[in-house]
Amino acid sequence: KPVDIWSVGIIMFQLISGGLHPLARTGELKEAYLKKLKNPIWKFPQHFSDLGRNLFERLCKTSSSERYTAAQALEHPWITREYAPVPLTVIEKLEQIRNGEKIKASIRALMMASIMDMKANRLDTVYISKVKAISKE
Repeated sequence: KPVDIWSVGIIMFQLISGGLHPLARTGELKEAYLKKLKNPIWKFPQHFSDLGRNLFERLCKTSSSERYTAAQALEHPWITREYAPVPLTVIEKLEQIRNGEKIKASIRALMMASIMDMKANRLDTVYISKVKAISKE
């Protein structure tokens, strides 16, 4: 469940940081902690690796639909220790597809503009040659 995955991220953080919680502070009021949960700003110890940060952030996404599943977490390079691409969430995959479609549309538009420019140049060449022919008469 997404809530369990969030908890795995928090436990991961605590294990790596020597028991520190990524948001809660000693003596902090419950309301202040709950406010941080709505829009968390993660602060990592220096020894937290980039891949570790990446996995933690994917485990602890605020939106459960953007959060890693257990299967995705187990495929992450920080877990597997293999240098492989970081698995994408469903939302990230959809964004990648949408961005790919935007790129394709941009390429099509550039190709069409190029074709139109070539046609305009041909028309200009034909027009100029006819004007020259008429002016020689």
